[in-house]
Amino acid sequence: MTPATVASLVLLAQIISQATAPSAPPADSVPTPAPSQAPVEAPATSPRDIPTVRLDPERPFPVIGWWSNGAQMIELSPDGAYRLYDSANRYRKPLEVGRWNRQNHAAFWLEPYTMRKDDRTRVPLSVVDDQVVINVRKYKAMTFIETPPMVAEDLFLGLWAGEGGTLQLLPTMRYHYVAPRAAGESQPVVISSHRGEWRLREGRVELLPDSPSVAAMLLEPESVPVDETGAATKTPATEDATRTSDITNSFNRLRSVEGTLDRIVQRATVGPGAAKPDGSAKPTEPARATPTG
Repeated sequence: MTPATVASLVLLAQIISQATAPSAPPADSVPTPAPSQAPVEAPATSPRDIPTVRLDPERPFPVIGWWSNGAQMIELSPDGAYRLYDSANRYRKPLEVGRWNRQNHAAFWLEPYTMRKDDRTRVPLSVVDDQVVINVRKYKAMTFIETPPMVAEDLFLGLWAGEGGTLQLLPTMRYHYVAPRAAGESQPVVISSHRGEWRLREGRVELLPDSPSVAAMLLEPESVPVDETGAATKTPATEDATRTSDITNSFNRLRSVEGTLDRIVQRATVGPGAAKPDGSAKPTEPARATPTG
């Protein structure tokens, strides 16, 4: 085959390929695109709901401590436990207890001590009015508080002692009571001390012993004026209104059938920056009276 023949064949192939290629439609036949719909306007963000992007992932907000919305309250402990309360009184029985763990800077999980996995709840953190809040299930948003609110039980915590024996009321709602010992060997043998739970009942302190052989006790709170040394005076508080400033606490004496108990050690006042109670003090037995004759 001569070179001229080869060139003719290549030219023929190019002509055939151009004839079989689809031609572009004319400009008049190109369909006009439908007009685009109006852009859907995104719902306006409430000025009170600021997205969690305001939370710094490199510096997570600490969640350990107390959170409250005024009606409910939750405590996240450093040991991974939590207690959810249906009121602002931490001395009441918790509504729910369980364990918690941090997911990330914007959420943590609550896992109650139940067998149902459905109870596991994710609690998100958000920023509202420049304040970090958490949303626990159906309850209103809770904010962080330095210390739990002060309640009536706080007025009675501490060590009490006097002619009626010694009594220690603990924040765990447990108590240790040591009865007074009378002089003489002819006295009947009695249980000198007992432990149990305590609670407030109609404004009085009720002791519920662990032992079924020990009867419950009721102690009536009283306010007694004291002098500069802290000793109780004989002047009733109602006789001199100016002495009300000398009363160290709302209640500084408890009266029972065994006698009276005066406050010896009081738990630190609940409030921002208040020191936590030591709780190491133990009640001691009153000194035995020296027999006469």
